[in-house]
Amino acid sequence: MVRLLIFDVAGRRFALESKQVQEVISYTDVTPINHPNPSVLGVLNLRSETITAIDLHVLLWQGDPSPITPKTCFVLVRLEDLDPVVALLVDHIEGLSKFEDADLLPPPSVGGTIQVDYVKSVLVEENGVNFVLQGSAIGKRIDARSGVDVVEVAIP
Repeated sequence: MVRLLIFDVAGRRFALESKQVQEVISYTDVTPINHPNPSVLGVLNLRSETITAIDLHVLLWQGDPSPITPKTCFVLVRLEDLDPVVALLVDHIEGLSKFEDADLLPPPSVGGTIQVDYVKSVLVEENGVNFVLQGSAIGKRIDARSGVDVVEVAIP
């Protein structure tokens, strides 16, 4: 059994294992930095800690930046066995849900609208097939030393 924090990005539901989530914070201004990866919004200062802010919409679809709304927030994720924290910009938080490990299946050989190189496996639910993204690929893409497992789940 795995507990997942469910959140929305660009009209799609995703999740992170709750054990990877340090905290969720309301949207706060980001200090822009010069970075070659367009998904890196910049950095935020939280309790004297500098945290890299990533726009998941840009990272996953290479599209326009996410619009900021009153529900927009950051999910702070501590990367595996490392001190760095990454702030993932999401549209809003849905809540926590439990899933069976057996529901995770090998990834498809071809992709759809999401970057194929991020797909780790699929999550099968009553309402459809959903993608589990490969955390290490996300980590490499944002110049991190490790990754975060992100799961896409269908909107009912």
